Amino acid sequence: MIEGDRITHAQHGEGVVLKRNGVRARVLFDDGATIWAEVKDIVQLTTTKSYDVSAEPNPAAVARTAPSVTQNKPAVVPSVPAAVPSVPAVVPSVPAAVPRVPAAESSEAGDDERVPGSRLILPSDDPSEWAYVEEVLRAPINKLAELDVVLTKFAALDREPRTCSFFADIPGSAEAGTFDFDAFHASGLPLLLSLALAMPSLFAGVELPIFKTYSACMAVLDELTGHARLRVHRLTLSRRQCACLLAHSLLGSLKRPADVQPNDFRFTLSDLFIGTARSPNSATTVLNYFTMLGKHGIADETLTFERRGYPARGPTPWSWAHSDAPLCDVVITDGSLEDCAADVHAEFANAYVGGGVLTGDFAMEELLFLVKPELMVAMAVHNRMSDTEAVTVSGARQFSLISGYGSSFAYAGAYDGRRADPPPTVCAIDAIRGGGPAMTEAALLRDLNKARVAFDGAREVATGHWGCGAFGNNHDLMFIKQWMAASDAGVRTMHYHDFDRRQSHNVVPLSRKLRHMSVGQLWAFVRELTDDLQPANVAQFSIRIREIATGKRQVPSAQEAVARAIE
Repeated sequence: MIEGDRITHAQHGEGVVLKRNGVRARVLFDDGATIWAEVKDIVQLTTTKSYDVSAEPNPAAVARTAPSVTQNKPAVVPSVPAAVPSVPAVVPSVPAAVPRVPAAESSEAGDDERVPGSRLILPSDDPSEWAYVEEVLRAPINKLAELDVVLTKFAALDREPRTCSFFADIPGSAEAGTFDFDAFHASGLPLLLSLALAMPSLFAGVELPIFKTYSACMAVLDELTGHARLRVHRLTLSRRQCACLLAHSLLGSLKRPADVQPNDFRFTLSDLFIGTARSPNSATTVLNYFTMLGKHGIADETLTFERRGYPARGPTPWSWAHSDAPLCDVVITDGSLEDCAADVHAEFANAYVGGGVLTGDFAMEELLFLVKPELMVAMAVHNRMSDTEAVTVSGARQFSLISGYGSSFAYAGAYDGRRADPPPTVCAIDAIRGGGPAMTEAALLRDLNKARVAFDGAREVATGHWGCGAFGNNHDLMFIKQWMAASDAGVRTMHYHDFDRRQSHNVVPLSRKLRHMSVGQLWAFVRELTDDLQPANVAQFSIRIREIATGKRQVPSAQEAVARAIE
């Protein structure tokens, strides 16, 4: 079911197949007031009680126990005032008998997410654990340095205890830079503690999934065409819920679930403040997030985290050779990618979303996650992406400005709102590493398909030199891949951020000389250019691209392109 659509129904039992406008909807559970059904591969809830849908018995249905509420009911999150609350005198504990309710929508109704490592364990889940967390958080903090004690107490529960001295060492030192620790103490810290203590009420009855590697790779077939299509897992959280999770991650009270491998759980903001990865610039950028929330309040808005994918084997949901989509407009753009008005922003990701943001790294992905800390919640609910998966986050706001890049990066103040609302969707895509068999069809398709997954549904895309830094890919080849993927996805305009002109001097002439082709025709031309360069003659490819850009190599005319694509 697409957003905004409704399933209308009479009183029907589990296993009945509903039809509406030719679309099948299998009833999962109907208690007379609500219906759970799978329509177009998204499980959703509706309370509509209309009678405009005809029903037919499902001959394959067998008598089963109706799915329990614990398995299928989406979370109903209580509304929370936007005003910043003071630290409550008493925070009620979560009763042990509260049913666990998934907060996510799955694209396949029969999924059993209760496999090892598939659920985030919150400190408020265990009454005895929460009692200790509450005791630590309610201890008076009169000086900022006393926050070190809180982080140290939670770190003492780890296999390798550590001692925090960040708030005793950094404020007032050269490493503090321009960050205002007094403002954090006055506005950010009270909110941080209040959010952490509000976890039982914010997540009462809510079960947070962890989307595992390959979880979006199971086959989903279109019932009308029989073709594969994208599978989507979706999690929606309020902005306040995200802030609560970030608060616990910073304090160190949110631990890795026992059934999750260490490399799959990187949601550890406390590492920026304690241990060998301590990073004052990164830490102060995160602290500014809480200062801004404390000063201005938390908007009553939501963020959506998606994991999209398709099976690694079998047909893809699209055909490059047969795509007649026209190539979209390309605009070469100066300035920061984050300032672009496009509705979708590419994020040049590590396969582990967030990369090394919490271990002191400062590349593009890490800096983006620092200025938009809500993106880090994706690190809690997504394991490593496979080659056919992409992760998107919608609604994450920017809170900080930074200067410099890499080791020269520094916090540069609060965000000034230079980009108009709404916030863009950020799509995380990891590129294949350069230096390998880049000219093979498999390598070309790997990145082409990854970008196509991420750009699905976008109107305008902001991107740039994806995979061309540490991963060492060819700038022109990565531009062409993204141009084809965006065009096939129906994108109107691709805003290409070149950051500097040294590596993109071919992009403008390429976009002009190839503009008359369809996606399928350009794919045929790319295969022609690379066929004798397999597996990895990138240097010769660069020469050929330069010849095209300068007019020394002929580009197929529209008629020739059609003929070659057919061949």
